[in-house]
Amino acid sequence: MNQYERVDKDNLLRILAIGVAIEKDIADNPHKISNNLRNYTANQRRKAAEVINKQSTNYYSKFSYQQNVLFKAVCILELLGYEQSALELADVTRRLELNDGLFNMMTEQVIDGAIKKHRSDSASVPRHLEKEEIIDVVRATWIMYPWGSKTRMISYILEAYRVTDKTLKGWMRDEGLTPLADFKNENFSLVIPEKWKK
Repeated sequence: MNQYERVDKDNLLRILAIGVAIEKDIADNPHKISNNLRNYTANQRRKAAEVINKQSTNYYSKFSYQQNVLFKAVCILELLGYEQSALELADVTRRLELNDGLFNMMTEQVIDGAIKKHRSDSASVPRHLEKEEIIDVVRATWIMYPWGSKTRMISYILEAYRVTDKTLKGWMRDEGLTPLADFKNENFSLVIPEKWKK
């Protein structure tokens, strides 16, 4: 199972849309060489590159260490006149910046999608493992003992199975299970259908 199979369709579409948005952002916002650099002499630009080279790398705390190192290299390449290399490295830096943001957003989307899918899957199956068996036992017992009292039926089921009084009454109501004949004050026993005999 790949990571996309664990995400619901809505979040999967969002993840794919984010990837497309990154490529569009890079295409729409290419790095541009500053025209101001052309006003400085080669010697002034070389000295500025030396100053930047000696600076500590973490001077822009908004970005990661790797992004700062790359940004510093882009500036030095621009100052020294290596414009094509500066443009290419700026493009890589921008991709890394967007991918860092994408990774965080995708992580949130995957987590949200996985939680939503887990809840959806959990809600689609009965929560009580013995529900079907209990309903079948109540039906079979009232077929065999149609006069059996509802109160006594509930008491017998509660003794035999791990289910609450409230839950059992709700199931019986939902399934329309009631005695099939008028009540008789006689004991009866639960009838276990063949498929549930252990």
